[in-house]
Amino acid sequence: MQLQLKETNRLDFCELGRYQDFDTWQEFKEFYCDGAVDTLKESEHFLIRWDIKDHYDCFGEKEGYELWLFYLNQQLGEYHSCVIEQITKEDLPELKAYLQKSWKYLQSIWQPFLYQEDL
Repeated sequence: MQLQLKETNRLDFCELGRYQDFDTWQEFKEFYCDGAVDTLKESEHFLIRWDIKDHYDCFGEKEGYELWLFYLNQQLGEYHSCVIEQITKEDLPELKAYLQKSWKYLQSIWQPFLYQEDL
């Protein structure tokens, strides 16, 4: 997967709902996982969707990209999301690794379907 700084092209929309704003990827990491996304627990922060969107300043001028993350807390049955106001090219390698880890977790949840031919 080649992760790029450009808007994700989706046919659908996901509502932010209960969400938190963060200025940077680093701020998000410090708040949610003590600075390292490897410590983020999927049972509490099961990533169900992510979007990259154009980021605009208060005057309507495009000034980069933001990241929207949509989570499900499986232990509490709660939905929450995060908006990271500025992501940069420097964030992409770590962000890509985080998204790949989340993708593997999602696949593990649906793994029983791989072995049931009659579905």
